[in-house]
Amino acid sequence: MTGKPIDFAAMQLSEAQAKILGEEAPHRSRQKRRDAFAQVDLAWAGRAARVAGCQCAVTLVLLQYLWWINDQKPFVFSNRHLQKVGIDRRSKYDVLRKLEAAGLVVVERRGRGRAPVVALRGLSFKLTGAVI
Repeated sequence: MTGKPIDFAAMQLSEAQAKILGEEAPHRSRQKRRDAFAQVDLAWAGRAARVAGCQCAVTLVLLQYLWWINDQKPFVFSNRHLQKVGIDRRSKYDVLRKLEAAGLVVVERRGRGRAPVVALRGLSFKLTGAVI
């Protein structure tokens, strides 16, 4: 999306789309939901990704972390976020392009030299800071 505001209503996946993506329905039990999360040290993950040559995995974790700390609202995905964990900015563009094509994110590109605004879609339940 270039220059257009993000359409939040269009971001909700239908039940059929969720099944296609292999996601579980939002009414999962508390026990299963507890198993769905992991605490990740971003600095360690960044170092491990550089050594293993798989920077996209850390970019995915960082995307979900930024979505969570921004209360599931669109956020500016700056190269600085990646630099803090030692990830190359080209990984960001590659991951965003692939996720957008799959319908998992909405990206508002704001022009050359400006970081894109990103909104995640298709999460099976709302992320909270509470331990369940």
